Amino acid sequence: MERLFAILGIVVFIAAAGRLGRRYGAICDRGAWRALLFGIVAARVGFVVRNWAAFAAEPVAIVQVWQGGFSPWAGLFAAAIALAVSLRRSPAFRPMELSVRCELVSAWRSLPGRS
Repeated sequence: MERLFAILGIVVFIAAAGRLGRRYGAICDRGAWRALLFGIVAARVGFVVRNWAAFAAEPVAIVQVWQGGFSPWAGLFAAAIALAVSLRRSPAFRPMELSVRCELVSAWRSLPGRS
């Protein structure tokens, strides 16, 4: 279920960025895709760091992302920073906060023990 919420959050984020991109310019689209890339990479790195004992024995498993293993909070933190840096001088910075908040809710719901 957590993967469904993560995918839904990404879709909402990119859809909101596309809509803002039509309104404020292409910088929103580029910033959103950059934030998504940084977020995914940071989520994987966060998971690897948190579970280093398992990855130290088999380092090739670090790049086997299809087997799962992402830290949503690390990804959201990195995506939010990348988005803020990308849009810091854009008029779309304030409306983009709503999309980031949707991502935070999605990540919160994907944590173990949350429904």
